[in-house]
Amino acid sequence: MEPAGEQSVQTRMLTIDGADIVYDYEGSGPVLLTIAARGGTGGRYAGLSTILKTDYTVVRYDRRCCGRSSGDKSRPMDLTQQARDAVAVLRDLGASQAYILGNSAGGSIALKLAEYYPEVVLGMIVHEPVMICLLDDREPLMQFNRKVDDLYYREGAGPAGKLLASNMVGMAPAGPPAQSSPGGPPKQQADDAEFFLANEHMSLCYNWPDLDRIKRNGINLVASKGKLSEGAFYARSADAVAAGVGCPAYTLSGNHIAYTTDPATFAAEIRPILAKLKELNSVP
Repeated sequence: MEPAGEQSVQTRMLTIDGADIVYDYEGSGPVLLTIAARGGTGGRYAGLSTILKTDYTVVRYDRRCCGRSSGDKSRPMDLTQQARDAVAVLRDLGASQAYILGNSAGGSIALKLAEYYPEVVLGMIVHEPVMICLLDDREPLMQFNRKVDDLYYREGAGPAGKLLASNMVGMAPAGPPAQSSPGGPPKQQADDAEFFLANEHMSLCYNWPDLDRIKRNGINLVASKGKLSEGAFYARSADAVAAGVGCPAYTLSGNHIAYTTDPATFAAEIRPILAKLKELNSVP
């Protein structure tokens, strides 16, 4: 589907499995669904959307329990449910298929789409997904994240967030990723950060994707990482996905959240990747 419509941002809400999911979209052309990382708010893609809306209908949504969306905050993150939510957004928009862009936790959710809902995927870019279980050094990484989890329950989100941020590579000194990008009012950002540590952090760490299944599903998938993220577990996760699925891997110029800090450069670098995915769709 290629929704025709105005260039201004439109906002809609849908209800699925006990949650109200709020999403925004703008532009025209093939649908590009963006999936947010830590903090879960689609607003971090706003700058990128403004640029890419000339060629795509760019959709960004607040994941369940984050931002403007609701949900049961007592439950741990379920990546399969997150994938169902993404499909529901597309269906509510009237789109049967879309290009997908997911970063970090959003990349992990995107790969669940690739596992269980390949029919909705025209092409997919996963940028530095959280895939600790795929890495050779997963045990020390898991030990570090268990320390973060333990610190959260002993001392709260502030100290735990600082410890987690200490493991980030190539990031500005401003703080954790969720605070470096648009996420709504400060209290909402704080609530989303707290929810991440309480309900999503360890679920992501233990997530182990079925790369063989993704490969068999035969979707057009590429992995990407930022040059400034070199050596980070999330950059190496992108390489592990590419190796496991047998898909292309791209190195972009920025860091883990370059699409928020420098959306113009990020857009310029992913445009040819998206164009290549379009070409693959046109091959008989």
